[in-house]
Amino acid sequence: MKKSHLYFLVAVAGAVMMAIEILGLQILRPFYGMSLYLWAIFITVTLVAISTGYILGGRLADQGVNTWRLNLLFVIAGSWLIFISFIKLPVLLLADFLGLRLGILCAAIILFFAPLTLLGMILPFAIKIKTDNPGEIGRTAGNIYATATLAGVFSALLTGFLLIPHFGVTRLIIFVGMVTILVAVWSFWKDRKNSKKMVTISLVLFHLGLVLSWRAPITKIDTADGQLFVEQSSYDEISVVEKDEVRYLLIDGAVRTAVRDSTLDPVAADNVVIDLCKELFFRPGKMLLIGLGGGSIVGDFVRDSWKVDAVEADPVVIDVAAKFFKLDTTRCRIYENEGRRFLQHNPNRYDFIVLDASGINLIPFHLLSTEAFQLMSSGLNPEGILAVNVEAVGWDAALIQSVAKTLRQHFQTVIALPTAEPPNVLGHVVLLAANRTLAIDDEVLGHPSDYVNLDPYLHWVVIQRNHGWANRYEPDSVKAELLTDDFNPKDLWAETINLAIREKMKETFGLQITNN
Repeated sequence: MKKSHLYFLVAVAGAVMMAIEILGLQILRPFYGMSLYLWAIFITVTLVAISTGYILGGRLADQGVNTWRLNLLFVIAGSWLIFISFIKLPVLLLADFLGLRLGILCAAIILFFAPLTLLGMILPFAIKIKTDNPGEIGRTAGNIYATATLAGVFSALLTGFLLIPHFGVTRLIIFVGMVTILVAVWSFWKDRKNSKKMVTISLVLFHLGLVLSWRAPITKIDTADGQLFVEQSSYDEISVVEKDEVRYLLIDGAVRTAVRDSTLDPVAADNVVIDLCKELFFRPGKMLLIGLGGGSIVGDFVRDSWKVDAVEADPVVIDVAAKFFKLDTTRCRIYENEGRRFLQHNPNRYDFIVLDASGINLIPFHLLSTEAFQLMSSGLNPEGILAVNVEAVGWDAALIQSVAKTLRQHFQTVIALPTAEPPNVLGHVVLLAANRTLAIDDEVLGHPSDYVNLDPYLHWVVIQRNHGWANRYEPDSVKAELLTDDFNPKDLWAETINLAIREKMKETFGLQITNN
C-alpha cells in the first residue's frame, strides 16, 4: 500500500471519530439535556471505546495485518453509522427507565461504542503496515497519530460550524456512514488483490444507505401533528409546535415559550409574574432581557411603553420569535450576542434586567454566578431591579437558595415569587433583587372574582399575579452554596430538575425525539 493511500485512510478514521463525538452529543442532548453528566459520560464512553480499539487493533495487527482487514473495519463502522438513525429511538426508549445517568451510559454504549472501537483499531493496523524498519517505529506512530488528530480537528470545525446547521444530525450521520463505506470501496479497488467480492458487498451497502437515507426517521414539518417548524441551529434544536390551542417554542426538547395560538398571549405563569414587576416602577423605563425565547416578555413590556433591549446568542431563535410569535423587531433592539459578553461591553444602564435563559439545561452556569450578578448589578440604575427566572423542584430547592445567597452578595433585598402549586413540585421561581424596598399595592394586583364571568384568560392572569405576590418569600440561604465561576454545583441539582422536566414533557407532548 502506498504511503499516501495509508495516510488518507488514517485521516478519514480520525475525521469520522471526531464527527461521531459531535453528532453523538447532538443525538442525545434533546432527550437528556446538555448537562455535565452527558458531557462526562459521553466523553468517557468515547475514550474507552477508542482505547479498546487501540488494544484490539494492536493485538490483531501482531497476528497478521493486511489492507483487506483494514478496509473491512471501515465497511462495518460505516454500516453501523447508517443504522444509528433507525435504532436510536428504540434504544433511548429502552434506556429511559434507567434514569438520567445510567440511561445516558446505556444509550451511548449501544449506539456509539462499536463504530468508535472499529475506527480506533485502524491506527495500530496502519502503524503495523507502515513500519518496515523497527528503528523508525516511533516516528511512524507519531506521524499516524498526528494525521488522525489533525483530520479530527478539521472534522470538528467542519461538522460544528457548517454541516450540522445546514444538513441536520440524522442526515449527516447517514452521510458520514456512507462516506466511510465509499472510502472502503475506493481502498478495496486500489488494492484489487482478493477484493472484487468486497467491492461488490461494499457498494451494495453504500447503495442501501443511499436508499435508507430517503426513508430515515428525519423530523419533518407536519402541520397535522401541530409541528410548524424544526431546525438544528449552531446551538440547539429549535422547534415550534401547536397543541391544544397553545403554541410552544421548544429548545432542545424543553418548553421555552408558550402562548395562546389565537392571540399569542403568554400562558406561562412565570411570564405573568415577570410582567407583574412593572408595578414596582412609577413609570415605564428601560429594560434588558437576557434570553429572548419567543419574545413574549419583550412584547408585554413594549406594549406598556418600555424601551426594551434583548440579548440572544442564537440567530435562529430571533428569526423564529419574529416569524411564529410575531415579535416586532422594529419596536425593540435585539442583540445577537452572549449575555455575559454583552454585559461586559455594553455601557448602557437599565431600570430592569431580566435573566430568562432557562430550559432543560437550566440557566448556563456562567450566567448564574457572583461574577455574572456583579455585571448585572453594574448594569442597573440605582433604583433598578434584577429578575432571575429559575426552574426548580420546590420553592426551597437548593438551587433557589444558592441563587438567593449569590444575589445577596450584590443586593440588599432579595425576594422570591413562586408560580407552582403545591410548593414541592416542578415550577418557576422568579427571584427579584434590588437595593431598595420592593412593594406592590394590593389594589393593582386585581381581584380574581371581578373576572370570573368576564374573561377566562384575564381571570387566570389575575390569579397568577395574586399568587406570585401573596406567596413571596425570602429564601433561606444560610447553608446554601455560593455560586462562582470557579465553583458552581448547578449540574449536581440539574438531574432532579431535568427528570421532572422530561416527565412533564411526556405528559404534554408524549415522548418525542426530534433530531432533524
